[in-house]
Amino acid sequence: MKKNKDKKKTIKIIIIVCAITSLLLLLAIVFLKDKLKNKEETTIITQEEREEKVTDYVRPRGESERMKIYISEFIKNVEREQYNLAYKKLHPEFKEKFFQTEESFAFYAKMNYSNSIEVQYENIERYGKYYIISAIITNLEGMCNEVKQKYVIQENGINEYFISFQVQF
Repeated sequence: MKKNKDKKKTIKIIIIVCAITSLLLLLAIVFLKDKLKNKEETTIITQEEREEKVTDYVRPRGESERMKIYISEFIKNVEREQYNLAYKKLHPEFKEKFFQTEESFAFYAKMNYSNSIEVQYENIERYGKYYIISAIITNLEGMCNEVKQKYVIQENGINEYFISFQVQF
């Protein structure tokens, strides 16, 4: 008789523990789902705000500093594998000649750049509406290799520019 009471008591305890555990799991899932939803909304807002912040940051800078910022933004997009953002900044004639599709640019970037790049600026010159920047690009991931590269930037307004570069096959 006592064994039956103990078994019933043990079963009741197990059922209560399972019910509490299930309730806690359900609450955790609801909480995480809500948190993920908020994070996605923040990411969308962050991208729009980022463009605005870059423009505000670039506005008071001199020509040389603006060109460095433009190249840095371009390189950051390549490092982060956001090839669509980098591709949008390429000069239309440059795209037509070298990278007719975003996929061809992404393939080139994957082959020639790593996810960790250092840029050292050597020289910046202005020729009319074009800026020519000489830089040393170092891929820091894996084998550190340095490549001298020239960039040409056509600035149409603050944070409105096209970029092209010395393609190396």
